[in-house]
Amino acid sequence: MEKINEAQTDKVRGKLGELQAEVRKLTELRHHSIPRVIMKSGLESFVPEQLSNTAAAALELAGLSKAVAEGADVNKIFKLETKFRNYLDHLAIRNGFFFGTSTRRFCYLVCSRVSNVAQSDVAGLLQMLYQLIQLVGRNIREDGLTGAGLMMRTGVHVGTVNTSIIDTDENSKFYFSGTTEKAEKLCSFAGENEMLITHECRSQVIVSDAELPFEWGRKEQYGTSQQQRNRTLGFMSMLSSKATDQGVMEAYCIKVPLIEEPTEEKAQNLRVPRK
Repeated sequence: MEKINEAQTDKVRGKLGELQAEVRKLTELRHHSIPRVIMKSGLESFVPEQLSNTAAAALELAGLSKAVAEGADVNKIFKLETKFRNYLDHLAIRNGFFFGTSTRRFCYLVCSRVSNVAQSDVAGLLQMLYQLIQLVGRNIREDGLTGAGLMMRTGVHVGTVNTSIIDTDENSKFYFSGTTEKAEKLCSFAGENEMLITHECRSQVIVSDAELPFEWGRKEQYGTSQQQRNRTLGFMSMLSSKATDQGVMEAYCIKVPLIEEPTEEKAQNLRVPRK
């Protein structure tokens, strides 16, 4: 009996060690606090900037807390969130984008540039988001969590992004704000595996539509209670273009199809095509 208890204890300790290692990994990921281009120039030479015509995206893995509350496997949920962060971290760094955390849990912000000396790569940002939604959406299916109410969604808007660096007791952190608020709002209206992209954002895409992995589809209005009811019922919104509701936003809705090949195989070669 003692040997059985010892074996069970070792098993529990091993599992606990694995979970603690994952937590440390996530903590490290969340402290990518300064963009590379700014680190290369030196923090002492940093000057806060206003970046006009810059895309900001809010990307959310929604429904995690609700899924856990309704009895979904906690380990699967934890691993899914870890994969989401790993994919985002890998894609952003490999393709030269910077991401930060939102005020909403499990929602992250990505901007198309962090300095006026850099080009605002809106097309590259959209392609990165498209790949990320494909990967995480496929993982939800592979992990048997399809019916748990989990979903990937994003909202993307172009406007002015304000940058700053704030010194804390631990380290310096780069912050960006401004048009991110509209991106977060738009993200909250998106459905499962959807990208909501404003007309202002589309107008900044300098590559041809044929070079993008998606079609723009129809532009709709988001932000009214009637529109939300229609989307909940699964019907196309028929809102008037003259709607005057405060906070209404127009956006193209792109439904992202899931990839067919295994996600881990696909994740080995994550790079946004560049011209």
